[in-house]
Amino acid sequence: MRRRLAKGSRGDEARGDGGAALRGVALRSFDAPRLLAVSPHLAASRLLDAVSRHLASRFLVVTLLLVACCALGVAAAAATSVAGAQGDAADGFMRVELPPGRELRVENRLGGVSVELWDEPRVGVAYEIEGGADAGGKSPVRLERTENSLALVVAAPARTARAKAARRVDLRLRVPAGAQLSVFTANGAVEVLGSPARLDAQTVSGDLRLQLAGDADVMARALAGTITVRA
Repeated sequence: MRRRLAKGSRGDEARGDGGAALRGVALRSFDAPRLLAVSPHLAASRLLDAVSRHLASRFLVVTLLLVACCALGVAAAAATSVAGAQGDAADGFMRVELPPGRELRVENRLGGVSVELWDEPRVGVAYEIEGGADAGGKSPVRLERTENSLALVVAAPARTARAKAARRVDLRLRVPAGAQLSVFTANGAVEVLGSPARLDAQTVSGDLRLQLAGDADVMARALAGTITVRA
């Protein structure tokens, strides 16, 4: 009869002759009749331990897969696109609920952002794509929602050998007067008409044109462009 034993993590020597102890051993495979003849109780204990470890590892893998699937489901539910924003309402603006925290973050890496404040409690979203939108095409605007904030994101496509040149996308927004607004563009102007509760506007390449009404908490930054503020 033959048996195969492997050393444990501490490197203790595995011995099975003459009923000697098998300390620190990870049992990989064995000849059951021989090991039973040496020490039936030890063989049963080692076998149960090996089976328990195997089942535990299988259970852990299944649990992690379930957690990953749940996380993907939550992410998919939280991040959606503004589909068909043009023409969803009579004025061409799609309405989006603003969370209780009233925080709105706008990020456009493909064009400019024009914001007008209004009296409605929801955010109005419209966009214009250079050359016109493709029939049945996916909206370039992605919604990201948390308990207290809403984000509208237009991201540049991944740079691959087969990637098409990104077309310009300009956002037109109507925002509740009490919103806390943050706007960023990579290559486009930012225009804001009205005074939100708080405004943080910045651009890498583009002008900032702000026409404010009343008191406002404003931060404006332009790396390559001019900043114009009118009351």
